[in-house]
Amino acid sequence: MRITDTMEAFIAGESAAFLDECCSQLVQQWSIFNPGELASTFALLWNARSPTWQGGTDELLTTLIGPHGGFDHCRLERLKMFCGTGGALVRSFRNSVLIECDLSRLDLRKSRFGGAWLESASFEGSDLTGVDFSDASLLDVDFTGAVLSDANFHSIDGGLSLRFAGVEYTKERALGLLASRGAIVPPVDAIYIAMAHPHYEIAKKIARRVCEGGASQYLGLTQRGASAKDPAAAVRFVDTLVSIGYAVFDKSGSARTVELTVAGRTPLRRLAEEDGLDEALVGYFSSGKRT
Repeated sequence: MRITDTMEAFIAGESAAFLDECCSQLVQQWSIFNPGELASTFALLWNARSPTWQGGTDELLTTLIGPHGGFDHCRLERLKMFCGTGGALVRSFRNSVLIECDLSRLDLRKSRFGGAWLESASFEGSDLTGVDFSDASLLDVDFTGAVLSDANFHSIDGGLSLRFAGVEYTKERALGLLASRGAIVPPVDAIYIAMAHPHYEIAKKIARRVCEGGASQYLGLTQRGASAKDPAAAVRFVDTLVSIGYAVFDKSGSARTVELTVAGRTPLRRLAEEDGLDEALVGYFSSGKRT
């Protein structure tokens, strides 16, 4: 059943006593019937009650579907799940369809999304530590600021697309982003994990410049172009190249230059062309603050 504006206007105009009775009936039916057949009724009552709710999100859910009710095999659209004081949301969404649903700023550590279809959904700022997303399909899902440590995306649909801080990540780059945040993902080349690092563009452009041949001015490498955004990160990358033998310093002071070594030719060319990441460079992209 599709929820119309007329239906929402009608339910919003009803008394608190009427809504309480509807919620009581829904709790009873949720444990007896297939929740998928009751999802539209839930959505109507949720939208009517959540704007003025004073408690936590899971407390309101308890008044609608009971303390153990879940959303397995349900279809939910355009719902904002944060209400009142927010807090934990401890429910199962396995094999559900969630379209344009907002699950941001919630503690979802004990919720489950295995096999779910998530489209234009948002988990911005939510705690997803250890949450199961196995076999789920993710299309245009926002994980900006979400905690993803040990979240399980191991058997995720490979056609996924994610958003993080306004940037879109698809396929291998999306898996790399998840892995860079500590999630469990299918095997993915280290270059895609590096692409999610805040200093990746700086490192790639330094690698490209050094690979052009001849001596490169140290100050130019570390303070101009992409490096101007974070000179300290550029200095660390150049120092890393020298420490692992991929580049050498020549001269000193303001005249200092950087030159590529024979050992560094292939690894830095691969980085510049986004063709792969040498194991010796993995450490650089495993460190640093992630935002």
